[in-house]
Amino acid sequence: CQRNLPCHLHKHRIPDNYIDTIQVPCAGPKSIFEISASPIGSDPALVDALVVDAEGLDADLVGALYDLQGFLPALLIFEQKHVPRPKLADILKRLRGLQYVHWQDQDQIVALLAAPPSATQPRPQLLRSAHA
Repeated sequence: CQRNLPCHLHKHRIPDNYIDTIQVPCAGPKSIFEISASPIGSDPALVDALVVDAEGLDADLVGALYDLQGFLPALLIFEQKHVPRPKLADILKRLRGLQYVHWQDQDQIVALLAAPPSATQPRPQLLRSAHA
């Protein structure tokens, strides 16, 4: 088995009759905001929460999303148990630099944006007054 899904599911004792393989399009972090039918829209700054479970690629995916201009969700949850420790340390350092606080359990990191963004990283208002 080389990181294929049926092997991973068998490892967790999922019976074959519950496994179906389907083809899905693959999109990188930047391109998901460029898809016209994307349910998340086109502005990374409007993402409020991110939950990632990417079987060891979590830190890479989280880092790539945080490279996007304006991406700063209030809540981040990602699986850390398969992430190499140096990569995990790097992403946690980056999150602390962005004013996140985080908690870690056996499997997950939960990070909350603890402070408003600085003047160099303004966060758009989600609700606008009709008189503004």
